Amino acid sequence: MSTAWVAGGVRGRSLIRRRLGRTGARAVATSPSLELAIHQLVRSPYVHDVRVGQSLAEAQRAVSATALWHIRVLAGWLPRGGAEVVRTLAGGWEIANVALVLASMRAAAPVAPYELGALATIPRRLLSASAPSDVRRSLVVSAWGDPDTDEPSELLSWMRLRWGERVAAAVPGASDWAAGYLALVVARELFVEGRRPGRRRWPAWPLGTGWEKASSIPDFARRVAPPARWTLAGVEDGAGLWSAEARSRSAIEQAALERQNHSRPGSPEDVVASVALLGVDAWRTRAALEVASRGGQEIEAFDALG
Repeated sequence: MSTAWVAGGVRGRSLIRRRLGRTGARAVATSPSLELAIHQLVRSPYVHDVRVGQSLAEAQRAVSATALWHIRVLAGWLPRGGAEVVRTLAGGWEIANVALVLASMRAAAPVAPYELGALATIPRRLLSASAPSDVRRSLVVSAWGDPDTDEPSELLSWMRLRWGERVAAAVPGASDWAAGYLALVVARELFVEGRRPGRRRWPAWPLGTGWEKASSIPDFARRVAPPARWTLAGVEDGAGLWSAEARSRSAIEQAALERQNHSRPGSPEDVVASVALLGVDAWRTRAALEVASRGGQEIEAFDALG
């Protein structure tokens, strides 16, 4: 175990000790207004990007931007191999940036991307793309590869699938997490969006084979590889996928905490756990802001997130 890995592990644990956690996020959710919720966040680790006076969308974006900033800091302490692992995990922010670019084409609005710095894999010319075909060309020369489509919604779906595949292949200790994530994404594609794989198969090898023939979500769950089934337990139809996603994030959080409780700082799995915990905390905090913006009266919905 190198000194750089140990330093990164220690830094990661320092960052997660400052996250809000369930209790802190719930306190934000019970705020009687968005303004008061934001006042709590400017006295929290999310102060890096959260500002008083932001709208709900701006504050939620700021929470995600702060989590990304912390992950960038963590990556800076790691050796090259560790930084590559974190770069793969940061793919969710690259997907968000592509979504922003595609949305700006429809609304003619300026793009305010997440700043990935050294974690970026897509060339910066993506930000000046004027057509979906330009986005595709940027992806082709990146770690994402060719999505074989210019259709915006299918392009984003392909990226989500490809991300799960990349995480399963390259992130230590995250293969089951990635397989479960892919199961949710593919189930939504098949049974909510009504899409089916074309001549070019979807990038979803962790799901195994035969799932394309599934006629329902329970049938799909039976057909995918065993490591992918855990996120679909009890899901009967498309309406259950949202709560399944929430449960999966909570399960990943618990697994990451247990991993860190039973290991020393510095292993690749330990660092991955830190990144996962930062990501889940940002997700829960964004949900807390949503509840606070409605007067904090829907706390039962927040509690259901786990």
